Amino acid sequence: MMRTPGFDANDIGYMQSADYFTNFLWFGYREYNPGKVFRDYGLNGSVWSSWNFGGERAGTGMNINLHFRLLNYWGGFFGFNRQMESLNVSALRGGPALKVPGRINGWFGVFSDNRKPVSLFIRAHVSRDDAGFRNAGIFPGLHVRPAGNFNFSFFVNYSTNHNDRQYVTTIEDQTGKNHYIMGHLNQNIVSFTTRINYTLTPNLSIQFYGQPFITAGKYSNFREVVHPRAARYADRFAPYDYLAENNSPDFNFKQFRSNLVIRWEYRPGSTLFLVWSQGRTNVSDNGNFDFSRDFTSLLKTNGDNVFLIKLNRWLSL
Repeated sequence: MMRTPGFDANDIGYMQSADYFTNFLWFGYREYNPGKVFRDYGLNGSVWSSWNFGGERAGTGMNINLHFRLLNYWGGFFGFNRQMESLNVSALRGGPALKVPGRINGWFGVFSDNRKPVSLFIRAHVSRDDAGFRNAGIFPGLHVRPAGNFNFSFFVNYSTNHNDRQYVTTIEDQTGKNHYIMGHLNQNIVSFTTRINYTLTPNLSIQFYGQPFITAGKYSNFREVVHPRAARYADRFAPYDYLAENNSPDFNFKQFRSNLVIRWEYRPGSTLFLVWSQGRTNVSDNGNFDFSRDFTSLLKTNGDNVFLIKLNRWLSL
């Protein structure tokens, strides 16, 4: 795959970046015939290398994935990804390319038989870069189907992000020189997602979606990028006295989104939709994560309610 410098396809779609070409090799194996242990399983992997048109390496890596189902329809998956040290052209938001450490990621998941009235799954991931900074997350879920016309699901997402190279701002001094400021970010993210589907009759159904989302991030160890391509990680940065008290990048973002949809097919091909959407958003610069405090604050936040009616009618011409 290749995108030349200056190429812009945004008039017909969405493109995040240009000026790179990628060599990519994928391989895989699938077994669909049940054996003594597995009902089916698969293994795949890939290797890739990306370069820009200046001859600089933008990324090199590989990954391996394995997934399987047992004879009782329980199953799982796991894999890992390894990325080598590379240049990140967007880390400084228009500044010079920054050499970033390599990273290894691992993930796994287990799920139960989804044919049953109650099924469970859990997946998790962890990553660590060569500078020693880690991210992790866990995602358990529950799906319940007590009847053929009713089901609901509940998913939890909790993850942590420890990023030592989070862009903060660019400061221009009196001589016109830009100082690119980065900081160490400690971030926590938690969300709960609920979905309900209920079919009262073949022509009347109700659907609900709701998700509270909370994240908080606190910055420390502000530094200026002084030698973005230095061989040693520590030599790429120098301490910077950033006055965070006056312009704190810390954040605490809380949001709730829900949709309730009633669908009634009042005659063949003709449908009435009644929709109630609610949104609540609460933002502050308190970067300390406290789930009980933040969730209570979200519940007390005034919401925006939107009610919609959509009617369509089938016309026989």
